Amino acid sequence: MNDKRKHPRQTIRREIFYFLEEEGTTTSKRVYYRGTIIDRSARGLGLLVTYPHRPRERLWFEALERDGEPRAACIRWVQDRQGRYGMGVELMASPRGSPEADLRGP
Repeated sequence: MNDKRKHPRQTIRREIFYFLEEEGTTTSKRVYYRGTIIDRSARGLGLLVTYPHRPRERLWFEALERDGEPRAACIRWVQDRQGRYGMGVELMASPRGSPEADLRGP
């Protein structure tokens, strides 16, 4: 894989919950998933998940920032890893206006 990253990655291991919003005819509902953050940078995350998402899907992370607000991200790539899936996501701008998420972990 050709590494085109603009920001250096840091290896971490943090279990998280994230969700996608499924739109219905009159309502939307959150569908939750569990995953592991395996690396991070100023603008993105590397994840290991059990569901085969698709590039360009928008997802949300809960408890990623200290203020507790969900943080939006866009899936950039997905790789099959023998029953699990590696996934790279780009974090959307923080509600506070900073591109960096508070990812220091507990």
